[in-house]
Amino acid sequence: TVYIYEYDTPVFPTITYNYLTSSYEVGSHYTLIAQPTVQATLLTSSAISTNSATLSWTQGNGTYELVGVRQGTSNSYVPVDGNVYTPSTTYGAGSGLGSAPYSYVVYTSTGSSVNVTNLSPATDYVANCFTYDGTLGAQNYYTSSFPTEGFTTLASQPTGNCTYLYAT
Repeated sequence: TVYIYEYDTPVFPTITYNYLTSSYEVGSHYTLIAQPTVQATLLTSSAISTNSATLSWTQGNGTYELVGVRQGTSNSYVPVDGNVYTPSTTYGAGSGLGSAPYSYVVYTSTGSSVNVTNLSPATDYVANCFTYDGTLGAQNYYTSSFPTEGFTTLASQPTGNCTYLYAT
């Protein structure tokens, strides 16, 4: 934490500094921790249903992994060093990376898999994974050569029966 005080410059021969201590600015600054050197790899999707999918990966040499999921066929959005992102396994509820349509953060922890829910049926998604070190504003994300995985959720099951059959 840094405190900033205003003061009057002393005039020679007086060496008394007059600080304004009743009102001052307070700020915090974090130094980024060293960046990991080995990225997460082998990001895969499995157990895909109409509204959920499980993502798994091999961890890099960072302490943590961040996984983002974006609706569509591409996802080039990356986390920004020093930023804290809030994850949610409910798609759309976590912090957003990039601009709309966002890549939503679905995971930030030390494991190697996550089950994502609240996905739309018959929809394309792309996930990416980043290894990182640091917490509380000192995060240093490894954003080079990150793995991506595209997947499509299953279509909803038909709700009606066939009422007409034509055979030739």
